[in-house]
Amino acid sequence: MAIRYKDLNAKTRTITVYYDGESLDVTYRLNAITPAALRELRGLESAESLAAQVGMVVESWDVLDDKGQRIKPTREFAEKLPVDFLAAVITGIVDDVRAPDGEEKKD
Repeated sequence: MAIRYKDLNAKTRTITVYYDGESLDVTYRLNAITPAALRELRGLESAESLAAQVGMVVESWDVLDDKGQRIKPTREFAEKLPVDFLAAVITGIVDDVRAPDGEEKKD
């Protein structure tokens, strides 16, 4: 059996992330962290690294502008957000990836 590159990189998963008493859905790309991505992240300051990770991994999220429209999770936008918020998003993704299949996270 073969795996298509396009299919491998298209896999996403949606999780709920909790931050400051609120929850938001975050859809992330399961296979976005590659050797090339890791090379890019090395050497960045921790806050820069969090913003870069969000830009690489997050496909969409429930972060809205003043008109109620979703804001794309780009690295540039992530650099404007609080570090603890970015850490909560990345930690939620890492926890989800590490969980055995079918196991739900406990808050």
